[in-house]
Amino acid sequence: MGLKAWFDARDIPNVVELDWGDSVALSPELRLTFTPSQHWSRRTPFDTNATLWGGFAIEWRRAKAPPWRFLFPGDTGYSNDFKEIRRRLGVVDFLALPIGAYLPRDFMKAMHVNPDDAVRLMLDLEAKQAMGVHWGTFMLTQEAFDHPPRDLLTACRQHQLAPERIWLMKHGETRNISLE
Repeated sequence: MGLKAWFDARDIPNVVELDWGDSVALSPELRLTFTPSQHWSRRTPFDTNATLWGGFAIEWRRAKAPPWRFLFPGDTGYSNDFKEIRRRLGVVDFLALPIGAYLPRDFMKAMHVNPDDAVRLMLDLEAKQAMGVHWGTFMLTQEAFDHPPRDLLTACRQHQLAPERIWLMKHGETRNISLE
């Protein structure tokens, strides 16, 4: 929400602005929903929080099968929004779970989950499977590259979540996603 004029000024067509909770059908089988997240937005030094920040859910409806849902929450701090997303959309089948860029905590807490928050987010969504994202590629914050996986393992133990429910993939690694 708030960026359509930017695209229009550049003659980029077919832009649909969405508010949190709004959906658009991409095809008869696919629906995209803009989901809330807790973060700031900015495209220039002069437009902080002038546009809406969020994530997105994709729901795939198949004949004679329950809907399959993917959620990319985007950069986000932890909030009760994820319980509300679960209530509105249903169980998440596959989750892109942010686990990095969380230190120093006093500064980053409002906009980036740490591994403990990430596990709580996953539990709030009742996500069946997740893939850890937002870690190990660029040095964005103060934690070392190898800290997010170690901190995630600790958080899984504390919350009694099986660590294999969150894939931590190597660069270039592929896996098959269950559609059941």
